[in-house]
Amino acid sequence: YLTAPDSDLWHLKSNESWTVEFWFNANDTTSSGMLHQRTDDQNKWMWGIDTNKLFFNIRISNTWLEGAYLAWANTTFSTNTWHHAAAISDGTGITRAFFNGQFLGSSDTEYDTSSAITGVLEIGNQTGFGYYYGYMDGIRISKGTARYGYSGTNAKLGTNAVHHSHCKLLITSNTFNGNTHFDDFSDQGNYWNQQP
Repeated sequence: YLTAPDSDLWHLKSNESWTVEFWFNANDTTSSGMLHQRTDDQNKWMWGIDTNKLFFNIRISNTWLEGAYLAWANTTFSTNTWHHAAAISDGTGITRAFFNGQFLGSSDTEYDTSSAITGVLEIGNQTGFGYYYGYMDGIRISKGTARYGYSGTNAKLGTNAVHHSHCKLLITSNTFNGNTHFDDFSDQGNYWNQQP
């Protein structure tokens, strides 16, 4: 798994626009952390798997987003298949989650993770919850923009990943032709268009 130190670049606030998204291809449906920042179990934001269901949540001082998890029965997913997940805030106080391009639900609970959540950013694990087993790609955190209003679905077809000044973290798995390393393209002003 990967870690990065605490940064305002991945602090989420309901009154700011942001997007947290990634592609995943899980080997199994074991409960695990996929992408999160956490101080402790009472203060965290997290994308994860819980018994074959994908979920996104924000918890501050033991208070969950409205409805506890933003997780639904229709997030059951197939293993060994690429799926897309995205959580967004448009800065109006509404947080929305999407799975394979389909709107899952929203919360209007206000939050600001900048003082409550100060732990490391983890990709592929959550301490105390478990390791993620599978592949991840196109892991992107953007600030200042809510990327999706979504209509239809996305497809993992090696389409261009456009980079811009709002992108604060963009990690792609450069596994094309057998490579096993990751690249961070967040500071690039262009695009990458290899088929992963």
